[in-house]
Amino acid sequence: MSEIVKKEQDYRLSEPNFRDFLHDIWKAKVFMLLGAIIGLLAAFIFQSFTIPHYKSEILLAPASPMTGAESSSLLANDNLFAIRYIAQRIGGGGSGSDFQRFENMVFGPSVAQILLQDKKITSGLKTDRSFTFSEVHENWSAELLSEYLKDRIKLKPVGVTTARKMEYLHSDAAFSEYLLTGLHHVADSLIRRDIRQDAQARVDYLSKA
Repeated sequence: MSEIVKKEQDYRLSEPNFRDFLHDIWKAKVFMLLGAIIGLLAAFIFQSFTIPHYKSEILLAPASPMTGAESSSLLANDNLFAIRYIAQRIGGGGSGSDFQRFENMVFGPSVAQILLQDKKITSGLKTDRSFTFSEVHENWSAELLSEYLKDRIKLKPVGVTTARKMEYLHSDAAFSEYLLTGLHHVADSLIRRDIRQDAQARVDYLSKA
C-alpha cells in the first residue's frame, strides 16, 4: 500500500509546469525559427507569382414598365383600337418577367457570341490568370466564354429587393468594368429586340385581321 502511495506522489511531482513549458520552447527554438523562415519564404514566393485582381460591380433592377399611353404613342396610326390595345398590353406588361429572362440569358452562348466580336474583350480575356505561370486561353468560343462567365461572374440578390448585384474579378480594373457594362448592354439589347419583334408580329397580325 505504501508503495502505491509513493508512486502517486512521484507522478504528481513530475507533472510539467509553466517553467518546463518555457524550457521545451527554448529547446525547440531552432526548429521554430526554421519553420518561421520557411513560412515567410513560401509567402514571399506566393506573393511574387500572384497577380492581384480588382473587383467591379454593377447594380441591376427591373425597369419601370411604360404606361399604355406612352407605349401606344410609339406606334403609327394611333387611332386603330387594335394597335392601341396590343401596345397597352405590351407596354404595361411585366418587367419582372423580362428581368427574369435577363438573368437566364445573360451568361448564355448567344450573349457570349456577340461579346466575342469585340476585340477589346477577347484581348482582356487572354490576360486573365491567377499566377504569372498560369495557362491562358488563346482561342475562345461562345460555349467556352459562356462557361467562363457562369464561373467568374456572380449575380447576387440585394437584400429582400428584386435588385441584383453583378460582381466580377479581373487583373485589369478597367477591363472588369468594361466587361460588366458590355455584358449588361448585350443581354438588354437582345431582350429589347425580342420584345420589339413580338410586338410587331402581334400588331401585324391584328392589322391584317
